[in-house]
Amino acid sequence: MTQDEIMKTVRNYRDRELKETDWTAGTDVPQAIKDIFNPYRQLMRDLPSQEGVTELVFMPERPTLGDI
Repeated sequence: MTQDEIMKTVRNYRDRELKETDWTAGTDVPQAIKDIFNPYRQLMRDLPSQEGVTELVFMPERPTLGDI
């Protein structure tokens, strides 16, 4: 894979994860849920800026509601 292909894959993954967890940022979502998902969502937003991104990218694990 080229660096451009790797970055495209990383961004696609990031975009999908953010879209699937958008509901956690709603104004009607309890703070306990936000407290769990906000750090994850920030890691996802920062994902493409990881230095030296290669095939071995750190992919954070999505929290679950069981983590509350």
